[in-house]
Amino acid sequence: MDPISQETQAEISSDAVATDNVTINEEQPQLVVSVPPTITISTENNDVEVISNNNEQGSVPSSPTLLVEVSSSSNTPTISTSDAMNVLVATSTGNMASIASSMTRQLTEKSIEEDSNEATCVDMETSTFVDDYSSGDEDDQNKKKKKDDPKKFNLDGINTMKGIIMEEWKKFGFAAQTKRDAEMWAQTLQFPGVPERGEVLRRLFSVFRWGGLCFRHKAIAFDKKKSDDDSDFVWKNWYDVGWPICTAISHGGRVIIQLPKKTGSDRTYDYSFWNWIITGSKTGDVAKHVTTGTSGDHCIKRGKIIFKRLSATHGIDFEENELPLMDGTRKVLIEQKTTGFSLRDTKMLRSVEYTLKHHRHWGMNIPIGGEGQTLLTGSKSYANGSNGHLYIYHMAPKTDSYGGIMLGLEGSEYGKYDMCGEYHGVSAKSSAFSPTLGFKWHSKEHLDLTTVKGPGKYDCMFVDLSYGWDFIVEKYENEWKDDMVKQTSLPNPNHPQFTEISTKLNLSPKFISSIVNLRNTERGRKWKSLVDKRLEKTSNNFKDKITISKKKTKFYNFTTTRAAISFANLYGQ
Repeated sequence: MDPISQETQAEISSDAVATDNVTINEEQPQLVVSVPPTITISTENNDVEVISNNNEQGSVPSSPTLLVEVSSSSNTPTISTSDAMNVLVATSTGNMASIASSMTRQLTEKSIEEDSNEATCVDMETSTFVDDYSSGDEDDQNKKKKKDDPKKFNLDGINTMKGIIMEEWKKFGFAAQTKRDAEMWAQTLQFPGVPERGEVLRRLFSVFRWGGLCFRHKAIAFDKKKSDDDSDFVWKNWYDVGWPICTAISHGGRVIIQLPKKTGSDRTYDYSFWNWIITGSKTGDVAKHVTTGTSGDHCIKRGKIIFKRLSATHGIDFEENELPLMDGTRKVLIEQKTTGFSLRDTKMLRSVEYTLKHHRHWGMNIPIGGEGQTLLTGSKSYANGSNGHLYIYHMAPKTDSYGGIMLGLEGSEYGKYDMCGEYHGVSAKSSAFSPTLGFKWHSKEHLDLTTVKGPGKYDCMFVDLSYGWDFIVEKYENEWKDDMVKQTSLPNPNHPQFTEISTKLNLSPKFISSIVNLRNTERGRKWKSLVDKRLEKTSNNFKDKITISKKKTKFYNFTTTRAAISFANLYGQ
């Protein structure tokens, strides 16, 4: 079976030389194709010269590159490979499109032959296209910058926005930014551009809402030398500060969602959580919404919402030992920070089916603030990669190991400017403002939220679902409302301490949840204070304190009810 379809061959024919797949400079003809780092290039005449990346002629100094000179009399080069890199082929004469087609076909055939034990269908979207994320070519970045010229941004609007944010910070502090987080995310859910994108976001937020989101100010692995205060390394419940769940990813940092080991004896992977997040069904087909193409523009053309990222500066690894946290939770997964441009956990030259299951870096462009809605900068928001980009790392659980998902919100897709005119390049330099137009939790170059005592920069936000997550599916289907992005998180009812209290007090999880919902309300705080006083051994009969009004009498009498006592038992003892 010919692994390249007629349609694909047409894409790399002479009529398509000017596409993103094949780039030719007419003054000095060049061909760029995606091939592995270990390669052998030869011709029958043996007249091909290979020059290493250290040679000044190399045009991609930031990544492994081979420059191959092909004489006019030489035959078409043959290539055998195993993992991808950039190869630059230059020739002074000959049909470049023909060479491109032949080389791409040979590369694909070899890749399929080498991978035949694991795949039967070539992932044409990754093997024959030059990936936006795979190249560190400065020329490519310059082209992107010219294409996305910042002059097209409303610079006056951006400067006005910056002034508003600074004045707002002086007058109202962080509270104003959490309010804007909530409003912008609510608008995003209301106007997601396409319904499927909104549903993915809702399901992710439902995990923050009911999964027991927690955080710490610093991580020992990253910040031990920067703090002598041990309390900075202690985990806290998100609902203790009362911030909206959407604020967790709105100011930098990433959230790790820890998934349980797969049940059963067979050593296979469990994709049910990933399937549910993307499709709404544990057995859903993620291919309906995910493409293995490597850019947001390609994603739109394919009618998908999530695309493959070839690299990221973050990943997930395992703790050497399980780390016990508060409320019986445990932390097995840790965030890993990579240096520079890393291809770790990247699956290339694989079948579509294999890539969808085992590749770990994914991205989803979002229209933060709502598709077509006007932002503080004066521009309108669209899911074009410049108005918010959600980075998603997925590692499926196995029988003998936990799995996880890591989420982080970025201002723009790689290779594009964000709404504030900042460019997302290889260095991944941090913008002064978050996608929701607030400050970052931490920033070396700009004003940040250090004084707020929020999450640390790395490995400092966590959701433990290792005891199960079916309850989240049930709650999402029966209780979710979009206004919940404006509310704080709730305890995970599957955690041991929560279950123990429920059993001890003979209370149903639903009843406890109704009590927990009062946690951060003014009424709830009064109830707890009154119950605490009533339980004090030295206190007088609480009824003797009722002297003001019937309304207050009714309120005090409530402290004897089952709900109030349960509330105190749940949080006060």
